Amino acid sequence: LRVAHVGDCCLYLIRDREIVYRSEEMQHRFNYPLQLGPLSPTTPQQHAQSIILPILEHDVIILSTDGMSDNLWDEDVIDQLSR
Repeated sequence: LRVAHVGDCCLYLIRDREIVYRSEEMQHRFNYPLQLGPLSPTTPQQHAQSIILPILEHDVIILSTDGMSDNLWDEDVIDQLSR
């Protein structure tokens, strides 16, 4: 799996109900995440983090906005998958 990651969104790789990988939030400073937009100084070419992850059959990949990571603990994410 190859992903270009920018900002405070989140990538989870879950295997056998365990979080194998969770992306880190990217911020200029506290409460000022890297974001893309017409007035933003952030560019994918300069700021995107390249993530390469080996994945296996039955792995679960979750790509979410910061709204999910702001409101759910990692344990809550695992609990939701178990439902």
